Amino acid sequence: MARYDEPGVRFDAGFHYDESVARERRRVVAKILRTLKKQPIPAKVDGVDQIAQAMTGNPLATQLATELTDLQAKKAAAKTAYDAAQNGQAESIRLTAEQNTAESALDDSYDTFVDKAQVVTAGDLDKIRGLGLQGFVPGPGASAGPMTKPENLNCTTGDFAGSVDAHWNKVVGAKSYLVQVCTDPPTANGWHLVGATPKSSYTAAGLTTGSTQWFRVAAVGVDGAAGPWSDPATIVVQ
Repeated sequence: MARYDEPGVRFDAGFHYDESVARERRRVVAKILRTLKKQPIPAKVDGVDQIAQAMTGNPLATQLATELTDLQAKKAAAKTAYDAAQNGQAESIRLTAEQNTAESALDDSYDTFVDKAQVVTAGDLDKIRGLGLQGFVPGPGASAGPMTKPENLNCTTGDFAGSVDAHWNKVVGAKSYLVQVCTDPPTANGWHLVGATPKSSYTAAGLTTGSTQWFRVAAVGVDGAAGPWSDPATIVVQ
């Protein structure tokens, strides 16, 4: 009669009594980052072209055909409006408004595409990469937690006299951003709120031409709490 500790003895489960059993591995679900939305229009156009190229011959192309067609149409409209705004100075105000409308429509279409892509890829990292999408993170999404300060705030001259375009890196989990301005020299009580935006960019208008202005931004989380202010950036208003 065999003993339980006799070498080579197996039991009804098919394992040696001292044989380790491999644990079932959990599949990592990847999330798509919407990095294209924070880019300027030329980069958005290139990004959509990259997606379209990646979709050629892709096994998921049929499931995303409707969304891709709309995305390409919105890209073409945004590019046309952007080119017109760059070249038609006499009608710059009207054309820039059309450009902003077209860009917003492009962003909405991009959201629709990414939402559908997240479903059809089922969070498979290789499939997400295969769609030519620019950003993704592995694993389930985590809560945003406290907001960090926005980095790389940069200010450039706007399209119109007295306007300044501010851009900064997106903060993960931010619902919106607060933008403050202070006339040089900056003081603790000199800062005032000029606006809020859901994007990582903002155009401040109506500033005094020739004045030196300081800008800073703070991210606001889904709970409504604002994080710390960014390092300030300065510019002479044109």
